[in-house]
Amino acid sequence: HAPSAADTAVIDTPTGPLISTSAANADKLFIGAGAIGVVTANGQSLNTNEATLGNSANASGTLTLNGANWTNTANAYIGNIGTGIVTLNGGAQATISGQTYLGASSGSSGDLSIDGGSIFSATGTFFIGYAGGATGSFSIVDGTANTQNASIADGVNASGNATIRGGSSTWTNTGTLTVGGGGVGTVT
Repeated sequence: HAPSAADTAVIDTPTGPLISTSAANADKLFIGAGAIGVVTANGQSLNTNEATLGNSANASGTLTLNGANWTNTANAYIGNIGTGIVTLNGGAQATISGQTYLGASSGSSGDLSIDGGSIFSATGTFFIGYAGGATGSFSIVDGTANTQNASIADGVNASGNATIRGGSSTWTNTGTLTVGGGGVGTVT
């Protein structure tokens, strides 16, 4: 059945759900809990409390938003233990009210890319490569990112990079921006 706002949803299939006819809701969303998981949202809303992509060492989770809106009210782990990828296209909007982790644990990797005039907003700390040995990658090709506090390569031996390209792309961070807190971080 389709999950409700009180349910935990686990997507462990590369031919995962296509959200295209109505909004999708879940309390906790796992994409790639123990295998390859893929979710695509086309022009519809995805509403979650907490989201985890790539939750084990050999797992990967991919979320693609094509003109869709994703609202997450708590933490988002994009590459928790494995690999997590989130892509915003075609005017998509993603709003994370908790912490955002691109590469949360040692050996994990997380990637967030913004294109097509899409908008990403995070009110909690935005970590690009959090734990030691984690890798985070953040890129804006054509779009906007709004964050309050951000840390690139936070942990010892973590790596993180942020790339902003295109004349219309912007990243506004209103608080503290730390580059290379414990590892190697770059902004280009």
